[in-house]
Amino acid sequence: MDYKKLNKDLSFGFKSENEVHQILEEEFGTLFKSKLNPEMGKYYEFDKYNEEYFIEIKSRRIPHDKYPTLFFGENKLIKGDEILKKAPHLRISYLWKCMDGIYGWEHRSSE
Repeated sequence: MDYKKLNKDLSFGFKSENEVHQILEEEFGTLFKSKLNPEMGKYYEFDKYNEEYFIEIKSRRIPHDKYPTLFFGENKLIKGDEILKKAPHLRISYLWKCMDGIYGWEHRSSE
């Protein structure tokens, strides 16, 4: 495993997540980092949350339309289903910060 590349990618992702935090709060309201919540922990499926939203953020070093799709782990989709089963009033968004903007998909809003 190339740990140097892994650390570079993780650093890129964390930096990118911090860069968009203010922009996301303008859209979603005050957001909390799930990794700082002891009940969620460092490896929780979603990066940010509040009383209305759960948000997963992915950062990509490409324009959004370079490939036909942008993707995320199936574990996040499954966790989203679990969350909504317990709290159907919540909204879940998957966001991608690409070189040309921030793009998103709301949980199960389309195929």
